[in-house]
This record gives sequence, C-alpha cells and structure tokens, in this order.
Amino acid sequence: SADADGLSEKSQALRLDAARLLRAALDVDDASGGGIASRDVLVDKVASLVMEEWYKLIAEGLRLVASLARLRGSSALSARHAQVLYEAATSKLEAKDVDHEIKECAIEAAAALVANHGPGSDFLEGALGLVLEKARTESTRPAALKALGDIASSDAQVDVSSIAVQCVKDLASFGFTKYASRSLKQATLDTLQKIVDNESTWTVANPWDIVEAVLDEASNLVCDDDLHLAHLAMKLTVAAVGKPKTKTTTRGGKAKKSSPQEGAAGVAKARTFPAALTLLRSPLLTQGPALDALGDLLVAFATVLGPTDDVLGFAPAYAAVFDLADKTALASGGGGAASSSSQASDVVGGDSSNNNMDVDADANKAPAASSRADKQMLANAASALAALCAEADATQRAAKVDELVALVKGEESTPKQKKKKAPWARVRLATLALGELGKRVDLASSPAAFEALMAASSTTWKSSSSSTMTPPSDDDKDHKTSAALALGLVASGSVAAFLPPLLEALEGAADDDEYVLLAATKEVASAADPKALAPFVDRVADRLVRSADAEGEPTRAMVADCLGALAPIAPAAVAARLDALLDRRSTDPFPPPPKQQDDDEDVENSLANPGVRASWTAAAALKQASSSATHPAASFVEHVGPRLRRALDLVDDPKLDLAVRRQALVMLNACAHHRPSLIAPLVAEAVPKLRTVVDLKLERVVDLGPFKHKVDDGLPVRKAAIACVATFLDHAVVVSSSGGQTGALQTTTQSDDTTTEKGNNTTTKGTGLDADGDAEMTPVGSPPGGKTMSPATTTTTKVEASSFALAAPEL
Repeated sequence: SADADGLSEKSQALRLDAARLLRAALDVDDASGGGIASRDVLVDKVASLVMEEWYKLIAEGLRLVASLARLRGSSALSARHAQVLYEAATSKLEAKDVDHEIKECAIEAAAALVANHGPGSDFLEGALGLVLEKARTESTRPAALKALGDIASSDAQVDVSSIAVQCVKDLASFGFTKYASRSLKQATLDTLQKIVDNESTWTVANPWDIVEAVLDEASNLVCDDDLHLAHLAMKLTVAAVGKPKTKTTTRGGKAKKSSPQEGAAGVAKARTFPAALTLLRSPLLTQGPALDALGDLLVAFATVLGPTDDVLGFAPAYAAVFDLADKTALASGGGGAASSSSQASDVVGGDSSNNNMDVDADANKAPAASSRADKQMLANAASALAALCAEADATQRAAKVDELVALVKGEESTPKQKKKKAPWARVRLATLALGELGKRVDLASSPAAFEALMAASSTTWKSSSSSTMTPPSDDDKDHKTSAALALGLVASGSVAAFLPPLLEALEGAADDDEYVLLAATKEVASAADPKALAPFVDRVADRLVRSADAEGEPTRAMVADCLGALAPIAPAAVAARLDALLDRRSTDPFPPPPKQQDDDEDVENSLANPGVRASWTAAAALKQASSSATHPAASFVEHVGPRLRRALDLVDDPKLDLAVRRQALVMLNACAHHRPSLIAPLVAEAVPKLRTVVDLKLERVVDLGPFKHKVDDGLPVRKAAIACVATFLDHAVVVSSSGGQTGALQTTTQSDDTTTEKGNNTTTKGTGLDADGDAEMTPVGSPPGGKTMSPATTTTTKVEASSFALAAPEL
C-alpha cells in the first residue's frame, strides 16, 4: 500500500521510482500480489498513471499493467479491473503520435491482459485485432510477434480462431519473403508455431486454408541458406499438416480428396516437396535437427496427404528420394551433376517408368564410383528413406527391407525380374539406409538385414542362410566401416537378437575385421536402450578387455571408446575391468626404461609390453567416459572417481612409454574440462606430477650425414602437461586446501626487445616462438606481485619447471 501511495506523489521522479518499486515487488511474487492491500485504489492509480504526459511515466504505467495482469490465484484481477486497465492500455495502443517505447509497452500490456483474462471478456476480439494490426507495421512488428505468441501459448487457452487464418497469411507473407532480417524470420516462425499449436486455431471453417498458407510461404525457407531457419520452417509445416482432420469423399468406389485438402496437397507437391528434395542434396545438411525435421516432413506428407495423392504417398515419396540420390551419385561419378532444382523437379514430375535407370558398366566399379559419389548426400537420403520406412505399414516396410538387403548384397532386380549387379552408389545408399532404419525400428523379424551388413563389414563371417552374400572389395575400407556402423545401429534396435551373434563374430575375427566389428559394438553401446543392453554388459566388457592390449593403436582406441560408452550404463562393471587393465602394468615385465640418447638410436619403446598397452587403453577409456555427454549418475561418480586416482600414477612413471604418459595427461585434461568435480579432489596429487612432467627432457641427436638434428621426444608430453594446468585454472579446479583460495600460476616475463637464456632454453622476443619452435604463452591475468601491466607494454612468457611459482600449496 505504501508503494501505491507513492503513485500519488507530486514529484514525477518520485512517482516513477514508486512505479518501478511496485513493479519489481509484483514481478518477484506474482502469486500473492506482493501484499497489495487495496486493489481498487491501485488499479485506479495505475490507470491514471498511463494517462500522464511524461513518456517515462506512461511507459512504466503500462509495464505495471502487464505485471498486474499476470497476477494469479486470489490476487488475480477481477473482470472489471481487467476492463479498466485494458481501456487505459488501448488508449495508447490506438494513438498514432506516441513514443516508440510507449507503443511497445502498450502492446505488452494488452497481450498480458488478453493472455490471462481474455477468455470470456468483452475485449478479446478487439484486442486480437489491434495486436494483429501492429504486427503489420514494421516498427512494432517484433513486439507484436512476441505478444501474439504469448497469447497463443497462454495457459488460459485463449481462442484465436477469429484472427487465425488472416494472422497466418499475414505473418508468413511479411516475415518470410518481404524482409531479410534473420531475427524477424525466426521470431515469425516461433510465433506461427505457437499459433498452430493452439487448438482453437483449427476450429475455423476451413483449416486447410491455414495449411496452404504455411506450405506456400514456409517453402521459401526450406533451403540450405540457413539450416536453423529451415529446421524451424519444416517443424512448423509438419505441425500444420498434422492438425486438420483429413476429409475424403467417395465417387465410384474410389477415395477422392476433398477440395480444401486438394489445394494444400497441390502446394506441397508444387513447392514444398521439391524444395525438400533439393535440400536433401545439400552437403551442408549433416546429422542434426534439420535432417530430422526433413524426415518428419516427408513422413507427414506421406501419412496425411499421401493416401489420396500420386506423388506424396509413401511409395512415390520413397522412390523420389531413392532416385534423386541415385541419379545425383551417378551423375557425379560420370563427371558432371545436374543442378539440384532440375533434378528435384525431374524426380517429382517425371514418368515413374523412368525411375529405374540404366547404368553403364563403369558405375559398378566400387572404388571409382565411391570416390566420386557425394557421400554426404547419400547419408542424407538414407536418413530420409529410413524415416519413411519406419512410419510405413508392416507390409510395405518388409518389402523395402528386402529390397535394401538385396542391394547390400550387390544385387538388384530388373523390370524383367532378372538379377544384375547393383551400382556401387546404390549399395552404399542401401547400407546406410538399413542402419538408419535399424536405429528407428526393431528389425529382429528381418535377420537377413543383419547378415547382409555383417557380410559387408567382415571377410570371415559365414552366413547361416542358403543365400550367397558377396562382401564388397577389401580395397573399399570406407564402405566396410560404413557397413559396420550400420550393423551396430541395426543391433542397437534389437539387442537381444543381434548382439550375441555380433560378439560371436568378434571372437573369431581376423585382425583386419576386429576394428570394424569393434566399431559396430561401440554403436550398440552408444545407441541401444540401457535396459536392453544391461544383461549383456559383462559379456561385452570381457570381450573388450581381451583386445585391450592389441598391438594396433586404432584397435586399442576403439576398445577404449566402447568401454567409455559402457561406463555411464554400467559403471561398476567397467570400473572392475579398468582395475584389471591397470593392474597388468605391475605384473608384466618391463623392458629397460627410456633414457636420454646421445646418438641417433631410438628411445626404448615400452609399448612392446602388453600390460603397458592395457594401461594406455584404460587411460583412453577413462578419457572417453569423462567426456561423455550423458549426465553422470551418482554410481558413475562413485566408481569412476577412484580409477582416476589410479590412472594418475601413469603420468610420472618413468618406466612407461611416452605415449602412455601422454594419454594419461589427455585423460586428466578431458576430465578437468568436462567433469571438474571429479578431478578437484585429485589436484593435490596431480600438480606435483605435472611439475615432474614439465621438467622432462629426452633429447637425442639424429645424424643426418652432412649435419645433425636434435630431437626432444619429451616435447609432446610437456605440452600436454601445460595444457592440463591451463584447464585446471580455466575451470577453477585448483583450490587451496588451507585457505580456500584459488591457486594462481605465476610465470616469468621479459620486457620488450630482450632475450633470456636459461641453460639450453632460449626465449627470443619478437618472433612469437620459443627455442623449441613453439608458440609463446602469454598470461591472461596480472603479472606476479599484483602489478598491472600497461596496455602498451608487450610481454612474453615461457612456461618451464623453474617458472612454477604458485600461490597455493598444491601447485
């Protein structure tokens, strides 16, 4: 009440301060009304404040109107109070010669009143018309768009049917085509999405008019100029197409489209569908929201508009996507691809009898065709095909799966039902499509898909069926990897059916096949349902441990990736295997430790020891586990945390190969970056080890005949250690246990045009490089002693063991 009394002060400044204080109190506690005693007095004073002459008081009064309108519960405004405030706000909303700030505040106030008190009020339709009118004006369009969105998405379920059709047409026309502002287009899309999601929008006489307007205007944004806007436009289109109820009439026993639906289907067929196919060919369209929205768009067309259309249905849409990818890949392989728009129109409007193209013999050569095909376009098309198949009925899906399986085997049927060798681009497309489909639906009823992908990724797998599956050429390693990833995705969709045979194949895999099958296992661990994967965790982890000491680093890295993917799912099981891997370092005999060389002999390599290789894998697995995007559960922290402490011993163990020590440092850096809370308790142990590594030098001289070259094998490890220190400081994990102060890394600095020599290390000013040829490091904060560096003063820094002067005891 004291705040309300302040609105009656004679001083305009005091009234402005009182209004701001009152609005802040209302915004803090809008459920109780901020303890306002007399609502009648307050409403009258706020309404009179809006009628003031000073523009700042008017704007603040309108903001107060919006805050009062948002009050809920027992403090909510009555219908009479809402009407009084609405009349005060619209007096400024309808005025022509008012300040721009007042216009925006008036729009906000009117929108708040409609969104919270509009249903059943006398001012609902008039307010909607006023806000829509302001959306047509360029200066007030941003504020009006936000207001319309707030009204449409209000919890009060405001009926916007009176302006729905005209609003969609106007906003789409103004926001998508007439203005180049990206922010305005995005705001328009957000507002239209809220209007489309409002159920009252679809109670109009002809809801297909709204769909047609959305299809007509949103197709302008379905392109790769801005993939975020394309994603929002396709999301809006999918929502609009799926809202109205499909109406059909029957003539002569055949279903025929109703007239309104036919208009929307015509716009989709003429504009939106070709635009979607053109976008499908873009190399910029990678895995992400835009590609997912494109698949949803094709599915919406096939399910809603397709049953009575000869282009948008499941079968023609599937054929259009497949043939577009096929033609584009073959045209690229032939030396020149047609333009995307012309190819898209050919697929949509061409004769279906020409969909099966005759391919010359050169297209069957796997390495040549693969090197020229647009791989990204094939991946995009595969995702779209999988989205269509996933939503098709069981019969259609089974038929398409059989076709894809035949293509993966390298076979296809001609119109005369004769078998011929499939072009390589179609084989790759079918492989990717099967993997994407397996991620979406359970293919346990189609074991041939699993076997075909297994044959494509492995040279040792023997099929249990009578059919002959010819794996692709061993020269095409990229295709084998793609087939393995598709195999993992199919297995992730049906873990119980396909993971056991995958593990059996991994048991007897040759060295060349082990890596690709491990890649498939990683996809299963990453994409499968954790509950479905839980019964197989121990078996998978045991098999991974047996390959943890492989001689090939790629194989060990893939094992580490698999263990890291399993860690969030079964942290206890993975932690036990990590312990076993780390224990092997102390049980297996070591070769002689690395030492400084004075000749051109290589440093001894302890990776010849299987236990050391297992330790490398354990460190890499911990890095992968701590870098996972999955939010860690309490059990993950409980089991993985102690293993980080054990892995710290790898950092400064002089008997280990430098690759192992560097991997341990990379693990420490990744954990400090992604999971600072895990590494914070270990800082006191980690920093002394880092200091030891930074002081490490393993220099040797290589005799090249005419001259000698000095090589420092310890340089990569020192760089990794300094990167760890930088990450500690960036993420505030270096904390003093005594005083609770953050440890500060202090470094030596040199003034301009000076050179400082320390032993064999030289830092030269002006080159930007130190004596080792590495970029100099410049401190971000103040120099030691708390002195402030002048902006005109240039300093350089070389981080060495002797320059670690640290404020906290841990450093």
